[in-house]
Amino acid sequence: MNRRISIFLLIIISIAVSWLTTTAQTLDSYGGSGAQIQNEAEVISGKTENNYLTVSLGNLSGGLNLGPGWTYRVRANGNFVNGLSAIPSQYISLQLQSTSGGPSGITGGTVPLTATDSQLANGSQTLSTPPTYYMEHKYNIIIQGGSHLLIQNTGTFSTTLTISLYNASGTLVTVKNNVAISFQVNYSNYCQGAVLGGQAGTAYNFDTYAKIANGATVTDAATISYNPNGASCKNWSLRVRADGNFVNGSSSVSPQYFALRFNRVDNGNPSAAAIGTSNTAVTVGAADVTLINQSNASFNGYTSHKFDMVIQGGNHLMQATTQGTYTCKFIFSLYNFAGQLVSTQDVYMSFVVSFSNTCNTAIVGGSTGNIYNFNTYASLQTGGTQTDAINFQYNTNAATCIGWTLKVRANGNFVNGSSSVPPQFFSLRFGRVSSGSPSAAAMGVTNSPVSLGLADVTLINQSNAPFSGYTEHKFDLIIQGGNHLSAASTTGTYSCPLIFSLYNQAGQLVSSTTINARFQISYNSGYNFTMTFTDPNVNLSFNTPSDYTNGKSVSKTNGLRIVAYSAYEVLVKTVGPNLISGSNTMPVSIMRLENTPPAARPGITSTTVSLSATDQRIILNTMPNYLYQTVDYNLRYFTNPGNTTVASSPSGSYTTQIIYVILPQ
Repeated sequence: MNRRISIFLLIIISIAVSWLTTTAQTLDSYGGSGAQIQNEAEVISGKTENNYLTVSLGNLSGGLNLGPGWTYRVRANGNFVNGLSAIPSQYISLQLQSTSGGPSGITGGTVPLTATDSQLANGSQTLSTPPTYYMEHKYNIIIQGGSHLLIQNTGTFSTTLTISLYNASGTLVTVKNNVAISFQVNYSNYCQGAVLGGQAGTAYNFDTYAKIANGATVTDAATISYNPNGASCKNWSLRVRADGNFVNGSSSVSPQYFALRFNRVDNGNPSAAAIGTSNTAVTVGAADVTLINQSNASFNGYTSHKFDMVIQGGNHLMQATTQGTYTCKFIFSLYNFAGQLVSTQDVYMSFVVSFSNTCNTAIVGGSTGNIYNFNTYASLQTGGTQTDAINFQYNTNAATCIGWTLKVRANGNFVNGSSSVPPQFFSLRFGRVSSGSPSAAAMGVTNSPVSLGLADVTLINQSNAPFSGYTEHKFDLIIQGGNHLSAASTTGTYSCPLIFSLYNQAGQLVSSTTINARFQISYNSGYNFTMTFTDPNVNLSFNTPSDYTNGKSVSKTNGLRIVAYSAYEVLVKTVGPNLISGSNTMPVSIMRLENTPPAARPGITSTTVSLSATDQRIILNTMPNYLYQTVDYNLRYFTNPGNTTVASSPSGSYTTQIIYVILPQ
């Protein structure tokens, strides 16, 4: 038992001694001068510093052998850092360059530095006791080129490494922590310190209508200067935005009608070709737009560029009603390759409007022209058109007046004594240019009738041409026929004041005048006739089921008296097609009208009709002798039995008006 125990103890001691001997081996390292990235070319291509890092292995206490297959491994303990700037460690590599001391047969490749262990070197021969047990390896540091080197803060970027020695079976033998490693980046492309400058050129003057209509291109409207102040600045961009509208007092023009266009390099370099810019005009707005995008070349020293301003012509300039200088602040901004703002410059761009289109001295006037006469009942029903009913004149008084508008409104009804007709039954139509210019075609006016009302309606809209000197237009009056005319009980002249208003292109009132439009009614259906109603109101009440079943009737005994001295006929119609109760309606045809002459007056033709909005003859008196000069007619208003329209209609008071017309035969 004691012998077995003794052997067991010897084995334990032997293992402990072997482990302690192995861990006594030590790693060390020291670095050379760090690699330096000095310029753009080195940023792009990268850089290698040979023999940068030396790693040594020794055994301070004598040591034992380390068999073939041992390895060095390395990992980075973080990214390469300089203040707030960092470069990922995987872009930096170590490469075995040479060995001094120790055995031969050591190999290694290029190893990117990452957060996990990577094999740095491998030994194919045994590391034996001195004198071959000590060895040194030289490693190059390789810095991969690329955008990761374009950093904002230049200086020394550093991190630490962990280098470990493993035996062939993968057991850790020894380790060296916190191995310092660094390099310098002395080139920055962030344009730090670069400053923009600039100023506006001469303001363009719009002093004629042609210039306003066509717009203009202002050469060298803005000068933008760049001063790098020693900063490197490649792939920079220049942008611009408008800080509001072009303003002159209370008048303004939107920047959307303005564009900037690169013209040339006025001073310094690089050239336009080297920058890669184009001469395409860029419309300015409230948000940044790009004038030069990611320049292919840096500006070296002081450089200035000239930009043209393209001003779009059109109504927006015509509506700039205040003469003078219009100004807008353009904000030019320089951005570096990373899209970071480097510098801004305010340039106050301007243009001048000395051309006036306010028409402010123009005057309008006019007079009544021809007057239409309604001399028959038929004409009252069909209406009529009077050519040259209005004479309308313009006098510019030397004012420029382009894009003007003419509007009209009725100031009340057409009135003749106590009788009137509403203006909605009348229209004006452009007739012709009777004097002066421009022509109707040049103005772009149409001959479409325009209905009159109590609010302004447009007769001529935004004329394409100005009137020059004294000009006169003729307008026709179109009168709609119907009950509104036949109900006009007073003969004579009906007149309505029409207010004509001239507006400039900006919609401002320039001048107005009042012209009376007129028409006449000379036809009088009562010239030889008299009609008298004893009770003109008719009420039919449906209150019981029998009223709907049997119908209703209202009689007017001797309800209509006609005194006449010649043959006549009587027509009847309603003012509209329906009986109305609020929003509910029934056709007037549900009511019928019957008339009866005295039995002592044979030969008078009486017709019973269903009411309608169109004329129907109910009486024909051929007047055979004087006994027929005064006739009293019985009238009966009724509905037929079982009328389903009445029965199915909502309750309410339904009304209409009946017009009786007497005409000679």
